[in-house]
Amino acid sequence: MRVHLATHFFAPRPPGVFAAELARHWARSGLEVVVITAQRGVPLDAGFEVEDGLPFEYVTSSLARRLASRMAFSSAAAVASLRHARAHGRPDVVVSIGVSPWLGVGRTFGRARGPRLITWLLDLWPDVLLAHRPESRVVSASVALLRAPISALLERSDDVVAISPRMSDRVRASVTSPRVHTIPLWAPADALSALSAAPPEHAPEAGSKLVALYHGNLGLAYDFGPILAAAKRFHRDDVSFVFVGDGPQHAYITREIASAGLHNVALRAPVRGAELGPSLALGDVHLLPLRASFDAVSFPSKMLASLAAGRPTVVLGPEDGEAAQLVRRSGSGIAVPATADGLEGALRSLLADPAARHKMGAAARALHDQRFAAERAFAAWDDLLRAAPAGSDRP
Repeated sequence: MRVHLATHFFAPRPPGVFAAELARHWARSGLEVVVITAQRGVPLDAGFEVEDGLPFEYVTSSLARRLASRMAFSSAAAVASLRHARAHGRPDVVVSIGVSPWLGVGRTFGRARGPRLITWLLDLWPDVLLAHRPESRVVSASVALLRAPISALLERSDDVVAISPRMSDRVRASVTSPRVHTIPLWAPADALSALSAAPPEHAPEAGSKLVALYHGNLGLAYDFGPILAAAKRFHRDDVSFVFVGDGPQHAYITREIASAGLHNVALRAPVRGAELGPSLALGDVHLLPLRASFDAVSFPSKMLASLAAGRPTVVLGPEDGEAAQLVRRSGSGIAVPATADGLEGALRSLLADPAARHKMGAAARALHDQRFAAERAFAAWDDLLRAAPAGSDRP
């Protein structure tokens, strides 16, 4: 089976890391895999072909430019995939991360002879635009204009893969033709290998009794205000707060730490490779302050590394949010309102009960192994590729 995988960016950062690990898995399984990406310098020893360096690299300076760069890359990837197919033979399957014009260009083969088209949604556009700026009338109007053409492109898919049940439900409400599947993401391999070498206990941050850790992208999808407000209520020897990462809100967090004199808050640079395990193990608890507007249009992949690390997660947000319900039902953490009061109460209860922390941590690792392990996701993808497209007369 020949598979084309179109991904705007490749390893080492999400979502490219998931594309890279899935491509390597398929190549090891004997599939002919061609990766089409804007990223340059993709390693060629992974067992798959690469069409890299496509124009229109991903930009984050504004929502409009981010959307434009995504759509422009998707157009370039569609042309590159079609060109490769004409030179080397058509693929059996095209997997596109995000909605792609391949869904239109690919039909130039004719539906009976064209490749099977699978759209992999790691977030839900155009809804994610509105999640970033729910109060903006301009964004609301733009989303309304974009919804119909994006839904029309999705209708051309044979299958749509979403990363959470609620996202799948949102897709089913907007499209009728494709089959919709839920295949969760997973903790990346470098995180798991680093965790296996990490010490089981952290070295307490400046001697504190409890370390509350936020680990990952400091992006606009997260509300760090309640964390910084709660930090003011603890002494350094009770609870310390550590942010590990970079992103659009780095400057805001830096200013707040300085202006409020938060000596119990540390901001560290992102880590990779062998440093990742000890960094994840640093926290007694991990913090997840996902904004309510992102529920069902995205799912925080950083949570999966927290589960793999065997640490409880404190989810800040509505109690009916997808992440909140996940930790509550599995016993792997605590869900509280996104307020300083809510977070303070959760941390004081965890500070006073080490046995409860240990029990939640064990439940977190069990949840990872039972639901979010990479081999489970790979098996689900393999089953999907082996399944015949619904209503297709393709050979």
